[in-house]
Amino acid sequence: MSRLVVIIIRKKLTGYIKNITEDTLENISSNAIITKDKITYINNDVKHIIHIKNNGLILIRETNEFKNILTFSINRSILSEYVIKKEDLCLEINIKTLELSITDKIIYIKYLILDSNTIYEYKLFLEE
Repeated sequence: MSRLVVIIIRKKLTGYIKNITEDTLENISSNAIITKDKITYINNDVKHIIHIKNNGLILIRETNEFKNILTFSINRSILSEYVIKKEDLCLEINIKTLELSITDKIIYIKYLILDSNTIYEYKLFLEE
């Protein structure tokens, strides 16, 4: 019987989420758990899970009050979800990925929320 081996790495993670349209910035500084195609970290009481795919990524941001599922694929508009748990309400958000870059050390996403015409920039640095 063969065994599945999962390698888990813990790294320091820094970065930011910037609302370019409104000029606001949320800094990120956390310890991350990294597997082959997934990064998990908590920042400001919000759990973040990043699933890296061949042609994009999925970012899940979650607290006790909400769950935000954002799907990114370069130059595509994709419906994403914002769930308000207490109200059992799911809102669809149309997002267009403007820029997307994934390397071993940096994840960079620039995206437009089409409904509000708001541009965000999300950048993570994985430290050695």
